[in-house]
Amino acid sequence: MRIMEIFERVRAVAERCAGSHSRLAERLHLPQRTFSGYLNLKRQSNLWPLLPKILETFPAVSREWLYFGEGEMLASEKLASADGDSALCPPSLAGLFTRIQALIDQCAGGSQAAFAARVGEAQSTFHGYLSPDGQVKIKAKTLVRILEEFNVDANWLLLGEGEMFRKAGGGSAASPPFDPLLHRIQGVKAEIRAHGGTDQDVLQAIKKAMEFEQPGAAEGAAGDELKQLKAGNGR
Repeated sequence: MRIMEIFERVRAVAERCAGSHSRLAERLHLPQRTFSGYLNLKRQSNLWPLLPKILETFPAVSREWLYFGEGEMLASEKLASADGDSALCPPSLAGLFTRIQALIDQCAGGSQAAFAARVGEAQSTFHGYLSPDGQVKIKAKTLVRILEEFNVDANWLLLGEGEMFRKAGGGSAASPPFDPLLHRIQGVKAEIRAHGGTDQDVLQAIKKAMEFEQPGAAEGAAGDELKQLKAGNGR
């Protein structure tokens, strides 16, 4: 079996762990054109000084594989420690952020703030998860919350395999249509509760906003959301 050249191994890290050559160049603080110029047999010797930084940035990459082409590329693909709060291993996340952005578009009308509120994260923190520099590592418990809140298929979210959404009895399901009214109700609820408001406060705010809506607008998922608020307020 032929051992990969060092430039081929670095290319594999770029595609598997960073998502692209350009993103790996950003993580290594190199101009993209300079980095791309090293990814060939003739100039691959320039990559040697970068290997320690690559291992530091992507700790699950095997040192023996990266330096010598021995063994498997990844020494570990564990998502997190048992406490569920450790940062995810970057090599496990190839394409993850693109899929999360697709969920934001599909389930929150493209609003990162609304999506973050539904998974219990501050917008600034969630924005850091999706930033190109990758300085903020997404937590396993946040991914679990995304899976639960939006009924997302875990294989699709983590591996890019299968369909985006799960059926109630297993398998995949069609994505729920974006409901702008439900989106607004959930946004109001998250904002008021974040400031210590009660269900009664939420209902009053929504009632005021609904004065400008067409009759029968609060049907379907939006209507169900209001019924849950009224039921909670009556307890």
